[in-house]
Amino acid sequence: MKAILLFTILLLTTPCFSQKLVTITKTIKVEEKYNIKQASFRQSIPIDVKDKQSIIKLNIDPKADTLYSESGEMYAKWDISDFRVGDSIKINFLMAIHPYDFHSSQNKTNNSQRSIDLDAYLKNDNNLNLNSKKIESKAKKLSEGSDLKTVKNVFNFVTNHMQYEPMKGHSKGAKKSLENGIGDCTEYSELMVALCRASKIPARVISGYALIDNKKVEYHSWVEVFLAEYGWTPFDPTFADNESTNTTFDKMKNLYVYLSNSAQHLHDYREFEYTSNHYKLDFGIEAKWKDITLVKHFELLKLYNKDNHLKTKMLLDTLLQCAPNNKQYITFQAVTQARLGNFDKAQSLLQTAWSSAANNLEKSSVLYAFTNYFALKGDLDSAISYLEKAVELGFSNIIHVINDRDLKSLIEMPRFQEIVESMEK
Repeated sequence: MKAILLFTILLLTTPCFSQKLVTITKTIKVEEKYNIKQASFRQSIPIDVKDKQSIIKLNIDPKADTLYSESGEMYAKWDISDFRVGDSIKINFLMAIHPYDFHSSQNKTNNSQRSIDLDAYLKNDNNLNLNSKKIESKAKKLSEGSDLKTVKNVFNFVTNHMQYEPMKGHSKGAKKSLENGIGDCTEYSELMVALCRASKIPARVISGYALIDNKKVEYHSWVEVFLAEYGWTPFDPTFADNESTNTTFDKMKNLYVYLSNSAQHLHDYREFEYTSNHYKLDFGIEAKWKDITLVKHFELLKLYNKDNHLKTKMLLDTLLQCAPNNKQYITFQAVTQARLGNFDKAQSLLQTAWSSAANNLEKSSVLYAFTNYFALKGDLDSAISYLEKAVELGFSNIIHVINDRDLKSLIEMPRFQEIVESMEK
């Protein structure tokens, strides 16, 4: 156990806690069915969204009859004509959700899809009511110099003007929301988008899930605005109007799952179609989520301690999708690849880690990983040389060095013993 002490400390002190590795399980169950001759069910499926989410694994039972893409969105469709009451569809996602808000977007150098047609996100539709004089007048009052200042004014206006009230049926539209000041996430989002577009700032309603603290998955809408300096940047005026969510103009928790960012959002997360003279078709839908980030951290430690290098590599592949820039994961994957004899891959990963090491602590950790790499490769002189460099930069975990199984070929070397003695002093 002492041999993995350093890695345990690194995981617990610099893990990807800001990034979530989650499972989402959705069950659609037929609860009542009467006189249905033909019926189908369609369900939106989350997709990879750059900087925001990565789909690692998708399981669907029973398998969808059709899995297809439409307007950049993914759908699964089943013929459920032969389904009986009690039959169900189960969909399970393993995905990484990356933190992304205005605060983090400022650190991105190329986070936008700048080649897309931004004019599509300035157009009117039935719910945005851009031809309304009230929308136009309010947008003019909120406009102030830069797009960023205008967007912030719009955001603050919507959160202050609106009062949350669950709405039944179809969206009431931006004009009604402006007039009445009530609505749910759809009305909040459409009003913000309408006011941005009326000020010639590209904006869109995002449709998806919100992962709520009680492990429930709720349908939700929020907003993305295109800002020239930052690209598509998300804002959530609905949650910002709720003190318990700690959402502001600058910050949003990473609890959002994207389903749609179409210019023409349809809110068709579930849609069933049927034909009959007399019919009744009811579904019970349950969706739950679970954060498994910490579970996977400690599963990784167990695999490492058991020398199960192949499973360690596979789990690190998953964790690196959760936190692609995590230097500890990169260096640990490099050593794991070396243990599997994949020295070219190991060297490439170590070079990546070294080029991004920002201080002596990080550099010494990468140098020690190079020590493992060369020892496993059989280049003992290079291994000793890198160990000396690591110690010179502050690597001081002598227990780890003595018990590291990768370095067993170095133990009898005088230079290795000298390094250990210097560390003891």
